Amino acid sequence: MKYSFSTKTATRQSQLIALLRIGLFAIAALWIFGGLGSSYDLFRYYAADSWPQHTAQVISSRASKVGRMNKYCYMPHITYQYEFQGQVQKSDTWGFQVFNCASVAFAASVVHGYPAGKSVPVFVHPHSGLAVLNPDTTALWLITLAGIISCVLIWLLRPKNSAQKT
Repeated sequence: MKYSFSTKTATRQSQLIALLRIGLFAIAALWIFGGLGSSYDLFRYYAADSWPQHTAQVISSRASKVGRMNKYCYMPHITYQYEFQGQVQKSDTWGFQVFNCASVAFAASVVHGYPAGKSVPVFVHPHSGLAVLNPDTTALWLITLAGIISCVLIWLLRPKNSAQKT
């Protein structure tokens, strides 16, 4: 048994699918290129992983509460110093963070791993001296995967050719 839709219903359905495609495209664009992550961040992570390692001394380590309007999260702040080209440098870059905020438990676990006075390895850019403690790419891959899934959904919702062969 074949079902038939009126032209009005079919038009409404195609408009809804078009709106859904636009929404998915916007989400994919935000995930891939927007504020949640970007290919530049992914490049920095991979580049930092190949930078030479130096030894740094942790100066201070704390978790801070950030937010407003009863929506708070916690950020680990690790300040350390290291030597680069004969000069002592100071930095607080823990990682190139996609998500700057985390739970209190996560921030506390990061701070616990970097107590003041501890010697830690840091990855230092060979030309600029920029240093990072944790060049981890896991979060960026998850965001990129979500963007790719959104693109596949957009492709699956593409308009079909309605001309039938006789």
